[in-house]
Amino acid sequence: MKCLVFLLFAGVATCAPNPTTPPPVQQHIEIVVHNAPLVKVYDRVFSVIDVKKRMDMTLLEKDPRSFEYAPARYQYYVNSWRQVLDDMVNEYLMLLDAKEMKIEIPEPNLKEEINKRFGPNVVATISRLGLTPKEASEFVKNEQLVKTIAWYKIWVKVFHDVTPSKLHESYVAYVKSNPPEEKWTYQVLTLKPSKADKLEEESKFLQNLVQTVKTKDLAELKVDLETALPESSVTVSSAITLSEKEIAPNIKGLLSSIGINMISSPILQVVKNSDVNACKVYRLLDHAKAVPPSFSTMKDQLENELLMQKSRKFQAEYVRYLKEHFCFEELAISKAHADFEPFQIKVS
Repeated sequence: MKCLVFLLFAGVATCAPNPTTPPPVQQHIEIVVHNAPLVKVYDRVFSVIDVKKRMDMTLLEKDPRSFEYAPARYQYYVNSWRQVLDDMVNEYLMLLDAKEMKIEIPEPNLKEEINKRFGPNVVATISRLGLTPKEASEFVKNEQLVKTIAWYKIWVKVFHDVTPSKLHESYVAYVKSNPPEEKWTYQVLTLKPSKADKLEEESKFLQNLVQTVKTKDLAELKVDLETALPESSVTVSSAITLSEKEIAPNIKGLLSSIGINMISSPILQVVKNSDVNACKVYRLLDHAKAVPPSFSTMKDQLENELLMQKSRKFQAEYVRYLKEHFCFEELAISKAHADFEPFQIKVS
């Protein structure tokens, strides 16, 4: 097995993808790449270096700062190489299919895509990636061929399958799994008499007070009660919001009998975590019914979800066909050494 060592210097903190990472003190970083054949597909063997080159191109395009920051690049290598290898295998099979179909990319289109992919300074960019001009051109050509064959073999089926009726079916399923939900927002005033035998008397007093005063504010009602019944305890809760599943049936029934900002008749209840009876009144602040968004509101989201769902389905079917059609084999290193790690980092 050939071992290649790439000597890099860690960048300053501004180059790191995570700004909370402390800047290293000019540490010498070595990313060690253990090159080895990984997979054979038809007539092509993919090595660790092939996978690394693909990851470098992706990282430089998507996150240039991490590309320059050795620890971040190492983490990307370690976390991504197996998935990137799978993608490369599938794409190569698609290239073989494109060759059988005699699909070509016009030269003017290829030059335009090379400038888009590696521009504005094409030579400098491909040099940073360790590619030759021929390799860069071949990569872009293959990328365009994969997109073209994917359109014919995957996306044409996807768009044909995502019909208006399928969208409506998806919306019906969404509504079924997200039924309308009621929410109740209310406050509670609790009156606890100083003596148990005064509960009925003070409950009647509270009933008369609720019926006669003009205020609908429990805080003001509390002041009136404390003035009239100084020996009793009066508390007012903050606003409480409960869903249909959370609210007690008796409280829901009580709140349903009054309007918004109305105060209920007093009811007798046992205070939680005690044996003390108390008198309570409820003020309904809001009663909302959350209904699912309309179909027109959900249409774009549902369509995108269906497109992605169908694309995964047809892509998996297409890849299975390709693997049978262009029979490929895994080499020993990927079969016998599932724990093989081609990248190591050394700090000195």
